[in-house]
Amino acid sequence: MQRLRLSILAFLTVVQVCAQDLTVYGKVLHAQEQAALPGAHVVLHRITYDSKLEVTAGTDGTFRYTNVPPGMYMLQVNVQGFRPLRKKVLVQKEAVNVGMLELEEVRTTKQEVLESDKVPLGEQLGDTPSFNAGAFRTAPDASTGPPFPERL
Repeated sequence: MQRLRLSILAFLTVVQVCAQDLTVYGKVLHAQEQAALPGAHVVLHRITYDSKLEVTAGTDGTFRYTNVPPGMYMLQVNVQGFRPLRKKVLVQKEAVNVGMLELEEVRTTKQEVLESDKVPLGEQLGDTPSFNAGAFRTAPDASTGPPFPERL
């Protein structure tokens, strides 16, 4: 009887711990200017499971996740023009304040911008290559006739 009571108590403790939904919050800042970065894309990936939570930082740079189950997470912050930030977060028994997350601005040169505007030639979709016809140049007098000229 004593074992049954201990088993039930252990089960209820595990259920209570698993049922806790906690909060993870913080603020995204520009590292050099110490100004808020509104609209930052903040993703919370659960490491042990293939799941993620996504939010967008508010106008003051703050973000908040609610109903977060306990576990180990990887927090990733992305803003266009800034170096992405990754941070491990352990959610246990109480709300987690990840603090001020400072993102460094990435300076790009004119050449880098021009190279990033190039159209990709194609992509691999499973075992099938898919080519982007708009990425190739053809002669202005090219025809769409038969692939090989007829032989005399």
